[in-house]
Amino acid sequence: MKTLLPDVQPAHRTSTSTIVFHSLGYEQSEQEDYLRRLKKHKVSVVVDVRDVPLSRKRGFSKNQLREALADAGIEYIHVQTLGAPKELRDDLRAGGSWWNYVKQYTSKVLARRGEDIDLLIDLATRERISLLCFEREPRECHRSLVADEMVKRGNGHNLQIEHIRY
Repeated sequence: MKTLLPDVQPAHRTSTSTIVFHSLGYEQSEQEDYLRRLKKHKVSVVVDVRDVPLSRKRGFSKNQLREALADAGIEYIHVQTLGAPKELRDDLRAGGSWWNYVKQYTSKVLARRGEDIDLLIDLATRERISLLCFEREPRECHRSLVADEMVKRGNGHNLQIEHIRY
């Protein structure tokens, strides 16, 4: 199975201390404010978990964002395999239930992408990471499902998610 995180190799070590990682949506945010929040929390790597890393919001499409992050000294990684499939997004927009979305995302993505979750866990043990997606409210976004799966799996680490609020 091919992964989109080729330069990240699992360290296979355990830790008893708590490892905090973050998530931050960019809805209702300007790029400058978004970068300021990341810097405040000392984030060194942004992990974009959007299926399609394009945005109508200025500064948040993949290439523009990667450049701005690099200028701020923050690495950018896009993990498309953890993005919400189009059919799930479309169903939710058409009035589908969040509960059904969660069940479908869990079975169609999380259950099949354990390797990528494991690599993100390992990355979180070595870097201060933040998961990126659009929604301002984490519980209305699949990035919270990715974060919860990382905490649940842990791989011998005590992980804790801190959703950056604004």
